[in-house]
Amino acid sequence: MRAALRALGETGITLGAVLLLFCAYLVWGTGSYTGEQQTLLRRQLVEARKNIVRTGRLGEVEVGGALAMLRIPRLGDLYRYAVVEGVGWEQLRMGPGHYPGSALPGKVGNFVISGHRTTYAAPFNRLDELRRGDYIVVDARDARYTYRVTGKRVVDPTDIDVIAPNPAHPDRRPTRALITLSTCHPEYSAAQRLVVTGELEGRRDHRPWRAGRKQEPSRADRKPEPPRADRPPDGPAAGTGVKGDHAADGHSTDGPAGGHSTDGPADGRPAHGPAGGHDTSG
Repeated sequence: MRAALRALGETGITLGAVLLLFCAYLVWGTGSYTGEQQTLLRRQLVEARKNIVRTGRLGEVEVGGALAMLRIPRLGDLYRYAVVEGVGWEQLRMGPGHYPGSALPGKVGNFVISGHRTTYAAPFNRLDELRRGDYIVVDARDARYTYRVTGKRVVDPTDIDVIAPNPAHPDRRPTRALITLSTCHPEYSAAQRLVVTGELEGRRDHRPWRAGRKQEPSRADRKPEPPRADRPPDGPAAGTGVKGDHAADGHSTDGPAGGHSTDGPADGRPAHGPAGGHDTSG
């Protein structure tokens, strides 16, 4: 009897150690694969911009290809991720993924990006730290697009309206250029989705044949001006043109697109849910 109990105990310890090692691999080990893929995607972006210079054509990005660089100043100067086209299991292992069929960077509609929160470098692990008015910078192949955060909320995976071209009014045609970042919530779970929304504020061209156009520095790259003596300092969202407050839990009290209203007939939208039916937590 003692021998049997001893054998059972040793087996349990062994299984526990294996499980811990596997969990450690999921949390930290998968990041090495993503790092390698990110290097390749960044090289693709460099080559794509060179191709634009040579041909003057933007071209399409196939699933698995590099679409843009994502930068969020709130999360630090080192926060830079190449966005891959597609939100399948293989694409999300490479980095944040763009929903095929949603708007492209800077275009009218909803530019939707999904990303892992706990594995494969966890690009959206700190998405919950974003605040209304924060910058989201997207360096696409043709231009730099600067968005401002308009809201943050937690939704069910079945709430597909958040990725519609016009999230506030899914049955109406979009009239603004929006961005939606989506990841699993809470951490280590796919029970819900954390969604951050934003609206386009500015564009700065990369294309050399548009060099004659006056290029203003992106507001996200400008140094903040010191407050003047004849006016009070701006508030957290001053100058954004965004209305609404945060609820006590830190989520926006506005809808998925900041509560703005648009008119027009219905338009198409992606067929997947807020995380494309994929578990972005694991």
